[in-house]
Amino acid sequence: MDEQCSVVWSTREIGIHELKAGIFLTDASLFSPVVIDFESDTNIPHNGFQTLNHTFKGGFNETRMKEALSLWGSYAGVAGVAQYSLSRKSPAFALARFDINFRDPTIEEMSWDVNNFGEQVIGKEYNPSDLKMRGENRLLVWGSEFVYTGPKRFDRFVFNTVVRKGSLPSSHGDLAELLAKIEEESPKDKLIAPQCFQFYHANNGKLVYSSLGLDQKYSPQELRDYGILEFKNQRLIYNLGKGSEPIDFTQERVD
Repeated sequence: MDEQCSVVWSTREIGIHELKAGIFLTDASLFSPVVIDFESDTNIPHNGFQTLNHTFKGGFNETRMKEALSLWGSYAGVAGVAQYSLSRKSPAFALARFDINFRDPTIEEMSWDVNNFGEQVIGKEYNPSDLKMRGENRLLVWGSEFVYTGPKRFDRFVFNTVVRKGSLPSSHGDLAELLAKIEEESPKDKLIAPQCFQFYHANNGKLVYSSLGLDQKYSPQELRDYGILEFKNQRLIYNLGKGSEPIDFTQERVD
């Protein structure tokens, strides 16, 4: 892999639409948490009130996760490093730790769960002198406070993203230091659940992709082709291949 430029490490959160511009403004040299806001970035409902059913129905959160990964891939991969490699004539890659952020349930959500699931979500009666109970969610039931034992609620997805110039890493050793640095810089909290690493590399518009488990080593042999971005008749056209229809990315063009 080519000698890498230094990265501007920032803890300022940016939106998915800012990422593309940031890649070009920093000349493919940045780190920042990229947040997927489901209210403004997607058409998936129920980002607000979430029942216990929403939390435990796999399809509900699975749909959210797939949408988030697709969005990040579109802006970090296609409109981001693929476009950068095409217009700046320089290979580049985006690497991110993908996190799910949870939140505590609201009083309204806990009340709904109690009304519908009863004792399944009601724990011990709250005892303020019990240090283990402090910080637990609790709810007034039958005239007394009880610990709520239901689940946390989905909040948002965050991609702790690094973008750098350089040829395709040839081994895990080429990325090991950067992966460790992302881990060091990424926020840590009991409500944050890291999921995996996402990697896109582009050279002259051609993209390759890999998803890595948190403890999985990078291997170039496991990369998958992820299509190609091209300038055609003054349009920016992305073709995933495999019989898929070309997608016009001209509105995402950075001049």
